[in-house]
Amino acid sequence: MKQFQPYLKYLDFCFYNEETESLEVRALPGAEEVLSFHEGIVREFGLDREDRWILEMALCALKGLSQKDRDFLSLHPKASALSADLDLQIQRTCVLPARQHAVLSPGAVSSAAVRYVFTILHPVYDYRNERLCRFFAESEFPALPADLETVWQKERDAAAAALAEGSLSSEKALALLRERLHLALGKDGFTGLLEKACRSMRTDPAFESFEDYAGLKKSLQDLRDLYPLETSQFIALADLGYADRVANLGYESMEACRQDILEGLGLQEAYAASMARALFLACHAARVGILDELPVSTFDLPFEAQSQLEDAGLRYIGDVRAFGTDHLGTFSFLTKEDLEKIRSRMDFWDSLRDMP
Repeated sequence: MKQFQPYLKYLDFCFYNEETESLEVRALPGAEEVLSFHEGIVREFGLDREDRWILEMALCALKGLSQKDRDFLSLHPKASALSADLDLQIQRTCVLPARQHAVLSPGAVSSAAVRYVFTILHPVYDYRNERLCRFFAESEFPALPADLETVWQKERDAAAAALAEGSLSSEKALALLRERLHLALGKDGFTGLLEKACRSMRTDPAFESFEDYAGLKKSLQDLRDLYPLETSQFIALADLGYADRVANLGYESMEACRQDILEGLGLQEAYAASMARALFLACHAARVGILDELPVSTFDLPFEAQSQLEDAGLRYIGDVRAFGTDHLGTFSFLTKEDLEKIRSRMDFWDSLRDMP
């Protein structure tokens, strides 16, 4: 918080005296200013002996961090590998050897010191405000593209400031942050991130089905943090088999999928249409790059036509693509209807693949 940030320019004066278990200020020009500021903070925030000790441990631990680590903790004042290392360092060097302070829970003391570190580094973070601390812990979204980090930081800090002032509840602050990020991501933000997540799942050799409810929830947890409603709706549809039907080319068009959702679940038109589009863009083989690996049986041709295509060396959709649909007419065993089915499906799949 802003009241604590002047400590950052005084860190070179500070060191921790292990014998007295307290902060000492080096006798350098400006030392009196440092001491005066520190005593002022102690009085202003009503720090008792134990709280003062914890703050002073935090200052000395912060002094030992590189600027890169300070910048990271300022941007991410929450549990992380770096904050865990800092926590253990404070425990090991200051808390566990302590003889002048009654320590019932070393972990609780070192965690409190880390909160002071966050309070010194971040202009809004306040170690006393549990709701605010929880907001910072819950307001990070790993699914968010890296190029939106600056937008996220600005909107996160604005929502945190409103929460700190009491003009927003923690729930509304988090909802406001998501709303701002959704605007930054654009109308297809959810679909784009869902497609990225599903592509990763579908190309995993261990992948079997989108109907793996527990696995899907785990794989999409990061996306669910950012888009809780939409992701839950997608998981529900996947659990009902819609995602696998799309993935296995069970629908000839988005419209057919939309109609199936509409009739099967009795949902609103707009919702059925948006979820059909999300299913196709996220799950369809043409989108995840495995369409050409599917067998020619995918075309749903008569058995004899399919067998003769395979005998001609066209066993997979990729083989048909390489051969060229225009050359399929040289096969007498393919009827006009067969050729039209193959060409129309290839055209649709290619348009789906190229859809932004």
